[in-house]
Amino acid sequence: MCDFSDPKSVINGANKNNLIKPGKRPLSSKSPTIIVDKQSNQVKMVVGGAGGTNITTSTAQVILNYLFFDYNLHKAVEEPRVQVPINVTNVEEVFDEEVAKRLRLKNHTIDNKTEETSIQVVVRQKNEICAASDYRNYGYPAGY
Repeated sequence: MCDFSDPKSVINGANKNNLIKPGKRPLSSKSPTIIVDKQSNQVKMVVGGAGGTNITTSTAQVILNYLFFDYNLHKAVEEPRVQVPINVTNVEEVFDEEVAKRLRLKNHTIDNKTEETSIQVVVRQKNEICAASDYRNYGYPAGY
C-alpha cells in the first residue's frame, strides 16, 4: 500500500495518477536494467532492485559506481546512497560527511531518513559471471 500516493501526505511525492482506488494497482518504480556491450553485443550487466520509490536512483547509482567510477562490483553495490524525495537530500548514515558538508553549502537540506533499497546485480567480467547482492537486505548471490 506504500506504493500508492496518499493525498493527505506527500511522502512519496503525491502523483494524482497513483491515488488509492478500489481495484487499482500502484504505479511501479521497477527498473530492471540490461546493459549490452557495444562491441561484442553481449550482456555486460543486469541490475535491479526492491525498495519502493528509490529503486530507480539506487539502480542508477550502482551502474554509475561500477561502469563509470570503476568500483569493483561489491563496492559499487555497498557504497552509501543518496535519495532526494522532496526538497530534502537524504543520505545514509555512513555517507561521506565532507560531501554532505559541501551539499549544505549549496543550500541542500541534509537528512538521514533514507528508505531501504536493495540492489541485485550480475555482470560479465571477461569470461566470468559475477554477482553481488545488497547487504541492506542481508542478500547474497547464489547461482551455478
